[in-house]
Amino acid sequence: MSLSACLLSFVAFICLALSVPRHCRHIFGRDLEGPVMPTLRIAGWVLLGASLAASIAEWGAFVGIVGWIGILTVSAIAVTLSLTYGPKPPWLLLSQAKP
Repeated sequence: MSLSACLLSFVAFICLALSVPRHCRHIFGRDLEGPVMPTLRIAGWVLLGASLAASIAEWGAFVGIVGWIGILTVSAIAVTLSLTYGPKPPWLLLSQAKP
């Protein structure tokens, strides 16, 4: 399996998840201001394209596309599970502490 395609797709899905306000509030505790959200969305799509290119370079056109779809599945599940069941960031726990 192409490690670069796996890492690129994982980071791409993280960027795409952070471009959604709900997930951004979950991670940072607030919405991101200015052009950060559209930039994360564009970066996510560019990284997905780079992941596809890495898969095709590793395995060729036909097998690379099929392998890329499998890599996308695993990466999306990993990001989804980390957002759902992962620990909350410490700065959110401190800000929600009752005096």
